[in-house]
Amino acid sequence: MTYTAIEFETEGPIATITMDRPDKRNALNHALLDDLLAALNVVAEDDSLKVAILRANGPAFSAGYDIDGSPYINTPDGDSEWNIVNGHKHQRIMRGIYEAIWDNPKVIIAQIQGHAIAGGMYISMLCDLVVAADEAIIGEPFMRMGGASSIPFWSYLVGPRRANDMLFTGRVLSGKEAEEWGLVTRSVPAAELDETVREMAESVAEAPLASLLTKKEMWHTQADMLGWGAQFRYTTSLNSWLRMAPPPPDSAGSMRDFMNQRKAQQERGERTDY
Repeated sequence: MTYTAIEFETEGPIATITMDRPDKRNALNHALLDDLLAALNVVAEDDSLKVAILRANGPAFSAGYDIDGSPYINTPDGDSEWNIVNGHKHQRIMRGIYEAIWDNPKVIIAQIQGHAIAGGMYISMLCDLVVAADEAIIGEPFMRMGGASSIPFWSYLVGPRRANDMLFTGRVLSGKEAEEWGLVTRSVPAAELDETVREMAESVAEAPLASLLTKKEMWHTQADMLGWGAQFRYTTSLNSWLRMAPPPPDSAGSMRDFMNQRKAQQERGERTDY
């Protein structure tokens, strides 16, 4: 298969999926998400593969959903506004993409450098193992603009108090903080990121495929018993319903305004959370 927005390679039992929109900080657009879904399906179906590394070219893992075009931003089928019907389509599209990672039968390792923001962080949360550079920036700052997360795992990963801190304030974390909080598996110096992830993948791949499949099925069955699957459906539904609400009259501006403001601050040398 020909990919336009990712690089896909295999070496023995290890696959490497590399998001390849470095000039856009690997913002998640239709093409990138389509390629990710296709590659993840190959990983799931190819029994010669045991583990996949999900990484990115350029300075950032992912800056989130592309405001110039993505299923998270644009209404399905070119509709001019959100409604119950296209909102339902939206939630199913998004849940399908997320479940291709979360419910993939193979082990998925996220490798984070730079920013993993909003949708970029969501993707990492869905992986089995996550390794971040110490100075990576991970979080969902757009929560301050309104919105509902599509991912129900916050409290399970970091605990309810810390989840509330991130969800209500839009707090972002460094890679080191994210490890302390339980949002990532390990945090390492940036210079050691590639080697650490590769060693982790090789360690996973030493196990027989049958053992890996059984362990993941066992854990995901336990998660379903705890209600993770039902919460997945509910949170994506809430996210779609909220899109039908009119913007508040005192809204601070659009997501694009928010991002442009942060860019201007960074160009002036001012520290920002995103």
